[in-house]
Amino acid sequence: MRPTAPARVLVLLVLTASGCRYAADRGGDFADIFRLGLSIGPGLDVHAQATGLIGTALGGGSQWGFDIDGRYMGLGTRESQGNIFTGSTHLTGDMMGSVRGGEKYESPKRSWFMLVRYPPTEAFKTGSERARLLDVEVGASAIVGAHVGVSVVELLDFVLGFTTLDLCGDDPEPAELQPAGPPPGGPQPASVPATPAAGTEGQK
Repeated sequence: MRPTAPARVLVLLVLTASGCRYAADRGGDFADIFRLGLSIGPGLDVHAQATGLIGTALGGGSQWGFDIDGRYMGLGTRESQGNIFTGSTHLTGDMMGSVRGGEKYESPKRSWFMLVRYPPTEAFKTGSERARLLDVEVGASAIVGAHVGVSVVELLDFVLGFTTLDLCGDDPEPAELQPAGPPPGGPQPASVPATPAAGTEGQK
């Protein structure tokens, strides 16, 4: 029996709380592999993505719901529209937070023209987009919607992570997991103005 998405998130939280950074990083990498969304609202549509460069959508809708996007989870809106040859999907994570690390969530937006990502350069624009380059995702809605996906790049990042190689550069540094403290060596004393040498006060 495969663990459910909430169970995976619970395991990740336990590992993070335990203070075991290596295990928590692997848990974060594992969570990044999966996408899951449940939404509700007006709409009737289907959409699919095969890699970050090919996709399509048919129908349209604007729905609100709960999403798990890798290590991020929370509430947001999802908009889809298309006629097979052209289409777009946009997830706006209004209240998406990370369960591992303090990175800001970047809402994924996809537009296709003749089934090809438009513009194609968007698939390589940022590190998060490059990590989604081989994503496979499908979804459908009829008042109630469901959306699932898998990231092949993040799967590779998870496997290589056991060697401590961070392919996607998403393992947080210790400083990102702890509040900022005083500078090294403690507080620095305020600078003191130089005192004029004796006998020079009246000189010009």
